[in-house]
Amino acid sequence: MHYYLAITAALAVGVVARPANKPTGFIIKQVKNPNFHRNGPAEFAKALNKWLPYSETWDSPAIERRGDGSVVTNPASGSGDGADQEYLCPVNINGQVFKLDFDTGSSDLWVRGPTIPASGSHTAFAPKNGDNPIPNETWNITYGDKTGASGIVYSETVNVGPVAVTKQAVEVATSISPTFQRDPADGLLGLAFSGINTVKTNGQRTPQNTFFQNAITQKILNKPVFGVSLKYKAAGSYDFGFVRSTTNTTLAYTPVDRSHGFWGFTPSGVQIGGKAVSSSSSLTGIADTGTTLLLLPDDIVASYYQGTGAALANGHYTFPCSTTLPDFQVVIGAATITIPGKFINYDTVSKGSTTCFGGIQPSSQLKMNIYGDIFLKAAYVVFDATVGAPKLGFAPGS
Repeated sequence: MHYYLAITAALAVGVVARPANKPTGFIIKQVKNPNFHRNGPAEFAKALNKWLPYSETWDSPAIERRGDGSVVTNPASGSGDGADQEYLCPVNINGQVFKLDFDTGSSDLWVRGPTIPASGSHTAFAPKNGDNPIPNETWNITYGDKTGASGIVYSETVNVGPVAVTKQAVEVATSISPTFQRDPADGLLGLAFSGINTVKTNGQRTPQNTFFQNAITQKILNKPVFGVSLKYKAAGSYDFGFVRSTTNTTLAYTPVDRSHGFWGFTPSGVQIGGKAVSSSSSLTGIADTGTTLLLLPDDIVASYYQGTGAALANGHYTFPCSTTLPDFQVVIGAATITIPGKFINYDTVSKGSTTCFGGIQPSSQLKMNIYGDIFLKAAYVVFDATVGAPKLGFAPGS
């Protein structure tokens, strides 16, 4: 789910009570876009456009952030109801409420600026009297398909749920590509590690802290964690500062490789219908709420679709919609996360078609695997940023 989506007028925010003058934990609920129509080929192209710039330099220790992971393709009308995709969360910046995409695959918090042409219902950043941009600071995001955004930087108070983070770098867009002008989102809130933030000072990279990192540094949260509970055909939620007590005993943790700024991890193995399958390629990848699909080694994907009547064309798999797909399991330590076959039947390739698009697709055009929403909505996932020992925790179900 590096995805953008529209939001209804009523923004739902669940809050865990905050004791006076003490750190807190809180829940932010997503709101779905009832008018969104899923488009599998567009989501596959979006994933490639997002991650190809990374894969080109993936082996370089000096990798530079060149995309924030939310490339939006104009979707054709499909049969899907969009119920488990394209969600936004409310974020209050100096009294203005923005509809933002929470994205574990990027580290920029950016919003539309007042000079961006209005298209649909949007909130544009309006600085208060005496509130000026930070001198000489800029940001510029360019995506794999050459879309992007750029602008100036302010230091603001940002409220997510009951928590107020001060002196947060808010990147205000003064220019966005036409695709973003048409998008219903007001911007994005990145939840990867701060080192890949794109802010520059006098042209030199000076990465700024993410909202999550500032909440940790300012000692606002009980714990340096957030949990992600994405749902199948329902709105999910993000838990900040705590781990749900109902999942404490079932979480299986695995170390995180943050060397490239992402939540990288390596599963123990994968299974198709409960039977282990091996691959000639590594299973190492990143947990990314901003990518809709699950992108895995080609041989595993080929094995998954074997016998389903699926066809490979243009780098992706489609199959007859009447096919009953097998379940797919990702093993992480003591946890086995089962993705039901119905999750993997993403949608028809076009409105009225009898051919469907697969939620699992090959990662051959990239140098990494992407564990996106098709996988994440089958689990409750804890992102733990403990200094020196970052880790991911997984529990079956969401």
